[in-house]
Amino acid sequence: MKLLPNTLFGRIALLIVLVMLGSQIVTVALFRHHRGDFVSRRVSEIIANHARSMALALEVLEPAQRNALIEKLRHDSAAPLFPARQFTPPAQVPGPPFTRRIANRLEPALGPETQVLFQAGERPTLWVKFRAAGEDYWVGYPTSRFEVETPWTLIAVIFGLVGVAVGSAFLVVWRINRPLRQLAASASALGRGEEPAPVEITGPEEVRRLSRNFNRMAEDLRKLDADRALLLAGVSHDLRTPLARLRLGTEMMSDASLRDGMIQDIEDMDRIIGQFISFVRDSGNEPDEQVDLSEMIDGICERYRRLGHAIAANLAPLPPVRVKPTAMQRLIGNLLDNALRHGAGPVEIRISGAQGKIALSVLDHGPGIPEAELERMKQPFTQLDAARSGGKGNSGLGLAIVERIARLHGGEFTLANRPEGGLEARVEWPE
Repeated sequence: MKLLPNTLFGRIALLIVLVMLGSQIVTVALFRHHRGDFVSRRVSEIIANHARSMALALEVLEPAQRNALIEKLRHDSAAPLFPARQFTPPAQVPGPPFTRRIANRLEPALGPETQVLFQAGERPTLWVKFRAAGEDYWVGYPTSRFEVETPWTLIAVIFGLVGVAVGSAFLVVWRINRPLRQLAASASALGRGEEPAPVEITGPEEVRRLSRNFNRMAEDLRKLDADRALLLAGVSHDLRTPLARLRLGTEMMSDASLRDGMIQDIEDMDRIIGQFISFVRDSGNEPDEQVDLSEMIDGICERYRRLGHAIAANLAPLPPVRVKPTAMQRLIGNLLDNALRHGAGPVEIRISGAQGKIALSVLDHGPGIPEAELERMKQPFTQLDAARSGGKGNSGLGLAIVERIARLHGGEFTLANRPEGGLEARVEWPE
């Protein structure tokens, strides 16, 4: 179980609350200590004065008057008085810290014969023994009269300060989070291959610097991608014209075997050029549409079957979903081409939906890919002829195009070797 919140607001609020609580706890502890020390000093002075006054009164009274006073004070609830020969207090030592402070001050204040005991129970009492008129006496002081309690107003102030701390944390994090949320959204759009609008330069200096650097990076990437697209598109376009002339020339050759071989080479070169154009094509501007994916996959599979390829379709019924139709057709076609060219039949395509996600898989029965190479195979211009059959007309862009389109839909593209043999190419994206 994670103890720290996941959000920036939660962490800053927790930090501020803990700091406030810690400081308040220390403040209350110091307040109670100094207040208890002050009150214990005042209470011990009052008790000492009261005991000295009683001792003086007992000293000056006649025996009959003294006995009458003792009998009267015996039933005094505020400070009952008993002769030591008639009463022994049911005392427990030591008492609470506050009463121990009082006891420590009373004994030196009333003389060496003074004894202080604490009686616990339903009516806690501090018993003080003093000597007067040649006899020892016990006088009791209920501790409820001078106990120190933390006022409720102090607790209310503590909770109020904690509330102010949480509110302050919210304002601070809201001020920081607003540009960070925009920055996160733009970064996600950039990762999907889209061109996000420049991030607003606002917030603290560190966040403004981050926003400026992100905008500069996004602009550099856009220019780099545009230059690469222009280069590949220009080269591909310029190559197709001489290829068309070569194709026309080879059709007129008399040697059939040489002609067929050259035509196959030209078709392979044309297929590679087509992959270049598909890779640089800007599909991010294609609008999303409601599409029946099962119907789309059926149509694509039917075209492959007419060309003599055996493709099995296992399609779960799904409601229409929003996708970029042209890009999704290119993704499915590239996965099937990869399975047919490099794997072994039968090839199967599956689609299903669960927990708010759509999963599309293409499975083959080929030799698979070494585990260490699975991620690398999704990079542009990557081929693995040693592990796969490595047919002609392949530039290593097919899976890179699939990766780009998957990101464009906010999804993830993974490759995995199947336990029974073969490769599973899987694309998952949110509905």
